[in-house]
Amino acid sequence: AATTTTICPSIAVGQNTNESASGARPGPQPCRRMLLLLCGALFGTLSQPNPNELACYASRYPDLRAVFAAGNVTLTKSALARLANHWLTVGRFEKRILGCDSLPPVQLPRGSVCRQSDLPTARTSGPIRTRSGVTRIGSQGAGPLVRCSGCVRGKGGCGPGDLIGAPEAPLLGGNDIEVVVALCSHSMNWLGNLLKTLKTARLQLTQVTFVDKCGMQEALRKAKALLLGAGLAPAVRTLPNVGRCDHSWAEYIASHYKLLASRVLFVKDSWMRRAPEMPVMPLNMPNVFALLSSESSGGFACLYRSPGIAVWHSASRLKNFSLSLYNKAWDQSKGANISIPFQAITPPMGAWLRSVRVAHRDLDSESFWPVCYGGGFIATRAAVQRVPRGAWERITHSLARGDNIEESHFMERAWAALLTPRLSVEEEAALACLTSQATWMPEPWWQGAHKLSVQSCNDELANCPALQNLVQSYKNSRRLSAEEASLPLPTRVPRNDATSSAVGARAKQQVAVYVQVASDQLPLVDELCDCVSKVAEAEDRLVDIFVAFAGRGLNLPIGNITDRVAHMLRAGGGTLHILETTNLGADVGLFIKQLGQSSTRGGTRQPAYDLVLKIHSKAEAYWRQRSLSALCGSVEQVQAIYAAFDAPGAKSLGAVVPQGLLLRPTTPVGAMADHLVSRYFAGKENASSAFDPATVDRMHQLDAALFPGGPPFLHPVCAAGTMFWIRGHALRARKWARILSLIDSASGKLRWLDLNSKYQTNLKAEHVIERLLITRVVADGWRVADIIPNPKPVAFYFPQYHPIPENDRFWGPNFTEWTLLRPSTTQGIRKPLPVAKGGLGYYNLLDQHVRRKQGTLAKSHGVYGFCFYHYWFANVGKVMHRVPEAMLTDGEPDVAFMLSWANEPWKRTWDGMNTKGGLMLDQTYGSKTEWARHFDYLQQFWNHPKHIAIGGRPLFAIYRIGHIPVSDLREMLSFWKQRAISRGVKPPLVVQTLNNFYYVDNVAMKLQAYGVDNNDGLIGGSLHFWPTIPFFEKNKSRAWGMMSSTSDLDITPAAPQWWGAYLSFDRRVRVPGATTYQHTPSEVRTSLVASFRKMGHFKRPFPNLMFLTAFNEWNEQAVLEPDDTYGAAMLHALQSALSAVPVRTVLDPACFSKG
Repeated sequence: AATTTTICPSIAVGQNTNESASGARPGPQPCRRMLLLLCGALFGTLSQPNPNELACYASRYPDLRAVFAAGNVTLTKSALARLANHWLTVGRFEKRILGCDSLPPVQLPRGSVCRQSDLPTARTSGPIRTRSGVTRIGSQGAGPLVRCSGCVRGKGGCGPGDLIGAPEAPLLGGNDIEVVVALCSHSMNWLGNLLKTLKTARLQLTQVTFVDKCGMQEALRKAKALLLGAGLAPAVRTLPNVGRCDHSWAEYIASHYKLLASRVLFVKDSWMRRAPEMPVMPLNMPNVFALLSSESSGGFACLYRSPGIAVWHSASRLKNFSLSLYNKAWDQSKGANISIPFQAITPPMGAWLRSVRVAHRDLDSESFWPVCYGGGFIATRAAVQRVPRGAWERITHSLARGDNIEESHFMERAWAALLTPRLSVEEEAALACLTSQATWMPEPWWQGAHKLSVQSCNDELANCPALQNLVQSYKNSRRLSAEEASLPLPTRVPRNDATSSAVGARAKQQVAVYVQVASDQLPLVDELCDCVSKVAEAEDRLVDIFVAFAGRGLNLPIGNITDRVAHMLRAGGGTLHILETTNLGADVGLFIKQLGQSSTRGGTRQPAYDLVLKIHSKAEAYWRQRSLSALCGSVEQVQAIYAAFDAPGAKSLGAVVPQGLLLRPTTPVGAMADHLVSRYFAGKENASSAFDPATVDRMHQLDAALFPGGPPFLHPVCAAGTMFWIRGHALRARKWARILSLIDSASGKLRWLDLNSKYQTNLKAEHVIERLLITRVVADGWRVADIIPNPKPVAFYFPQYHPIPENDRFWGPNFTEWTLLRPSTTQGIRKPLPVAKGGLGYYNLLDQHVRRKQGTLAKSHGVYGFCFYHYWFANVGKVMHRVPEAMLTDGEPDVAFMLSWANEPWKRTWDGMNTKGGLMLDQTYGSKTEWARHFDYLQQFWNHPKHIAIGGRPLFAIYRIGHIPVSDLREMLSFWKQRAISRGVKPPLVVQTLNNFYYVDNVAMKLQAYGVDNNDGLIGGSLHFWPTIPFFEKNKSRAWGMMSSTSDLDITPAAPQWWGAYLSFDRRVRVPGATTYQHTPSEVRTSLVASFRKMGHFKRPFPNLMFLTAFNEWNEQAVLEPDDTYGAAMLHALQSALSAVPVRTVLDPACFSKG
């Protein structure tokens, strides 16, 4: 609900109705938000108070009158200037009032109690003198502010000199702040003044972090001493000197995403330096705080202003911004490495933003972008978290290519846009008016900027004759009609519709996510929110979220949850709709109510949304998690589903459901998900019991009432669990919304149509609706497909990239994998891409920064986790252990992980079989004492929250299970199981590795002979290490043609089997002349997509792990890391394949007509 308030001549926008009608600001004066946005924040600074406001300011406060007016009636220019500075630096933070808005006199008897309700609401202009015992001293939005004199203190009242109705503190968010300083070339003499300013502003400084890229030890020493004297212990992060300060900010945000203070000040060590050649001027901190607290800030304020340069730039010009060279005297590194190409890998700026997948803002669909020059700003935590963490990680990786690189200049121009909301239609129209006669800056580094003065801004805003027409044309070009936009929906996040703008309108598909929450379990809600975030972060589509809370869901902190979802949507301009209701009809009943809430938003013939996702708080965890994994388990999985609906020839695809959950009466149990069989169909042949005659009869009754003109259905269908993607045209939401009116008027055959909370296994209205939802889709001629749980790539991680005592003894001092690779001149051998070109170079894995970059690279390209090789020898213990142990200590790489025990002897031939050249470490297993010591060591990893677990059991792979004597294997695994139970923890889920040793060691025969798997269940599954097993099984010979798994194998135990792929296999670095099996990124992508397609024909375990060989096995050329031949193309190939997971058509109505 909103009232229309005139804020500028010929323009009207909605204003929140917290004030009564009598309290609204009348007249032609522009609203404060518009002025701040277009004339104040336009230049990165607030307009200076005018003389009349300052006169009122001085006359209102006796202490100011005494200091600045000295008893005079008028104020000198000098006094006015000093008053203005006082208000900016002190008065605002003391909650003093500037300006002349006031109330008429209030008549109150002497000695009365002053209550808020006693005060009038009408406003007048100009300072006034009051009678009686109350002196009016101003107002500011939150209510009147009066000073009492002669009053007696009483309940709800005040005493002499007290203030009532005082406004809240002006700053947004909480009262805490942290400071992040990029340190490279300057001392920080300004730090003491900053601490005083923060104290004056009543802000609690919680942390100061120095990001040192240049070894500034002396500056750090002085800064630390100052902070320690103030009771603060600063943190120091040492990073390579890459990406300028923009890399420092992005890396800090990515690594502290959930730990940020309410506001964060990002500042360079050179902040207050004002060199003659500097194109920007630093602002004082009170002015910056004033900007941050303004209505127009969106939680962001720039530390610099560029005189005469507007903050708002033309988006169409800015997207083409590019620089050929930048090597100024004030550059972060005065001796910038000119051997690193300055030009970006993907120029210009618009292309670069697309390459890092920043869907938050789009230069192609907006008219104006704000730009903050100078590399310093303050932002609220909420503003930072509007952008998904994955985007910050991708930006960090891109900026790590070198120091003086073009990408950092792109990022400098992107900060303000990423951290502020989009302009509204009215604001874009006003800016279009203001800039219609703008003079563009000629210099290339100001591309898209225009020259304006604050005075001309005010004049043009007040007198722009075309403003009304521009606003109307903007409104007409939006997707929503005025009638639709005014619907009384409970919208928590205002839509800034991105479908069109003054520059290049571009239609986007609209997606709706319907969530039903009837549980008060926060971990469950976290799963649903994570699903929503994946949809919101996927490719550029408009996403609206509908959340219904009912039953126990009403006990949740609904405000916190909706705020969390709102942050996800603000990036793309979506809306959030909340429904709090009774729990009738389970999730299906809530869904129908939500459809009634939203179905009127579209036109009369077109659906409101192109695609719809329905999810809910299914009580059974495995069922819920598996369904969410298939429908929205990752950004790439969502994009794959979008691609399936968008594909040429896919117009007949109506719905996509999780694998194994689409049922017809004849669906055999072998085609169902295992959890569905165990719950409903144990001992049965098919799903006919889900479609008993009474239920099907009611389906026909409801179908005839809702779809009287449609053909009657012939084949009942059900998406078990009622979670699915559906095309808007196939859903026909308006028809389903009619159920609510049918329930109210139910009679005759539909008397059973009632949504209630009484549990019943079948025949209830919600069961009928659940089955009819997809049945009607099929009856209308749409295809229905299913999709596997999202593949979760787990890449094997080789830790031998730092010296260890064993290698020093065997191979010589400081031996690592690099010792063989670095000097190799073998043709076709790929080597690490240098750091200067965006790679990782020849790293040392004990370096936390390297492992952090590995984790960022992996996560930003779809890798779910790492499988660290683990080495343990009886009577020796752990070997090559420092990297995984470092990960436990410092959390890097910050990804899910597990361990694979590489239990084979260390020999000089590197193949685990040939004994020529001598044995270096023999692989033996010991007895119970050794097993206990090994278990106790492993438990620290298994207990880690990021360890991959299946059903709560930590997953543990054994590389060569047949190397362990079977009697010892059985006893050892039984011992571990009992040891875990005795400690109250779940035992590890041990899986065997299917590789070439599987047949060499005769594993199947040994296990079957001793009954290890069948009788004891000690081996919980298998993983495909080399996907060449079918060739071994058939031919018993080496054949390396298959890169990825394409089927489950006939082994024991038969399930579960997690599939795998190898990227290349080339041992010529270690064994000159060895056979090579190198593959290109294109071949890798093709093979992975083929594997994902085949997964649709096999029951996939959950989670659907996909083991990749490997992330960094450089001396076998099995690497995902960037290399000097393909760059990051292997990672891109993986991510592209994950975004192309095929759907499998399960029901095609065209086939029914053919029998």
